[in-house]
Order: sequence, then C-alpha cells, then structure tokens
Amino acid sequence: MSEKQEIWVLATSQLLWVNANLAVVTTLALPTSSQPTAFALTPEGGFVVVGNGQINRLTSTGAIDPTFADSAAHVQLPTDVAIDWNGNVYVLDTGGSRIVKLAPNGSMLKSIPLNASATPLAM
Repeated sequence: MSEKQEIWVLATSQLLWVNANLAVVTTLALPTSSQPTAFALTPEGGFVVVGNGQINRLTSTGAIDPTFADSAAHVQLPTDVAIDWNGNVYVLDTGGSRIVKLAPNGSMLKSIPLNASATPLAM
C-alpha cells in the first residue's frame, strides 16, 4: 500500500490501481506474453513484472522500459521480485534455486544460491 492508501493488484494481464474505497482508479495492460507471477514498484513509480521466463521493467504508464537490459537471460524461472530503495532488482529464480540481483538498468550484479533441497516459492 502506498502512503496515499492505494494499492496495486496484479491480475492475469494487467495491473489494477485500487484506492482506499476499493475502487479501481487505473488499469495498466501488461505485455501479452508475460503471464505475470509477481511485480514490484520501482522508486520512480514504475514496475518490474516477472513471469513466463520474462523480466519486464515498465514505466508508470505501463510501457516497457527500453533501457532495462534483457535480464531474463540470467534466470531460468523467475517467480517473484523485490526492489530496494536504490532501485536494485532482486528476482527469485525458482528454476535456478537462487536469487539474482540486478542493477536498476537490468545488468546482473550478483547470484545468491539457495538451499537446493527446498524449492523456493516466494521472498
């Protein structure tokens, strides 16, 4: 929930901006091939959406950010995402049993292996 008491909800092919009265304020269409599993808000008000083997950084209007590197090559099965205050992106790579840290531009910074005996589901 934002400081304005509004939330973003991930739906099958869109992000819904819902206000404190639970009314949909805005709907943003997602890339048709993304089949999203998770999203996170960027410090600039955009989004990073993961799913279907893809990592997409979107602007606040829902357009794909062309400056974000093709970071999907770094992961096998991205299922969850988080973003720190500096804009670094953390992707849970369930297929690779690791967390991948990406710079705000999508370039790979670090790979953090997870316990291979357990399948990571969320972070």
